[in-house]
Amino acid sequence: MSQAASTFSYRLTDRSRLATGDHSKRGGSQRAKAFNYLDAVIAVLIIAAAAACVSFYLRTRAELEGAQAKRAAQARKLEQLQAETERMGNEIESLKYDPRFIESVARQTLGMVRRGDIVIRLDDRVDQGLKPTRLTPAKAADYTEGSN
Repeated sequence: MSQAASTFSYRLTDRSRLATGDHSKRGGSQRAKAFNYLDAVIAVLIIAAAAACVSFYLRTRAELEGAQAKRAAQARKLEQLQAETERMGNEIESLKYDPRFIESVARQTLGMVRRGDIVIRLDDRVDQGLKPTRLTPAKAADYTEGSN
């Protein structure tokens, strides 16, 4: 047998002798106390090491989950920004080359009208359920030369 195996075997036979009450060796009870103390110290060290490993694992796992959540949020934001960039690029192209889109923007955003359009202004009180005081049709001035 190797030295480690024989030492282990010796410790087992020593313990079995202690358990049965066979103290034929001198100082057996002191040796048993030393073995019990040493076993307790080793058990405490193993438990402490295991607790440290579990604590480290849990802390690292929490950091990983936080980083993954942050990455997912940034990926969603990136997708939104890419979609907005594409939409704005399409809008710029339309503003450069599409006369209908230019007219639509001029009418909706700037409030412009074409020559010949009749503008009817309603009082703000219409939204409140009151009758308007006056409807005034008027011809608007043209806003571009090429819009007619």
